[in-house]
Amino acid sequence: MPTDERIKNYNGKNDPNLAALVFQFGRYLLVCSSRPGTQPANLQGIWNESMNPAWDAKYTTNINLEMNYWPAELTNLSECAEPLLKMIKELTDQGSEVAKEHFMKGSVEFFLDFLEPHPKHGWPVTNPSTSPENFPDRPGNITFFDETTGWMSPGTTLCAGSTIDLQILGDLFSYVGEASKILGIDEEFRKKVLETNLKLRLAADQE
Repeated sequence: MPTDERIKNYNGKNDPNLAALVFQFGRYLLVCSSRPGTQPANLQGIWNESMNPAWDAKYTTNINLEMNYWPAELTNLSECAEPLLKMIKELTDQGSEVAKEHFMKGSVEFFLDFLEPHPKHGWPVTNPSTSPENFPDRPGNITFFDETTGWMSPGTTLCAGSTIDLQILGDLFSYVGEASKILGIDEEFRKKVLETNLKLRLAADQE
């Protein structure tokens, strides 16, 4: 029976070999799109044929890139993870240099200035912010055609104080506060950072 008909007729129990076929197909996709010496698998792998592909055929590191590689170690395809590990190392090396020159304390100073009181609760949040792939339910948040994905989007992701922002800033503020303590510098700055971080943690718990 053709695979499309098997999928249509599948009820979860009547064709156990179909599950095995899908499992092996997933291994095949990773083998084809991520080999040592190549780039890691992106959202379209090596099969994109469009000049303006859906989701830009990019690496979306909030979850999709990780999902591509979930089968690697579990299905005896460790070598297929090599391109991803190599890219992470290269980005880490460059990112470390950028951070050394441009961030840590400077990044915190920026966000201390950028944070605004939540319009309803008053705690500090990033505003405007965006909540990836999460569409807040509010009046006027209607569907629209998204030219990047080529589909009707359920609405805007714009919001005040997305949880992802608060989690990232919570880590950043903690690291900078700890670095200040270890180095024995910027005591007043550290106090302000840690006080703000407590408020950020409160906001993250409530969002």
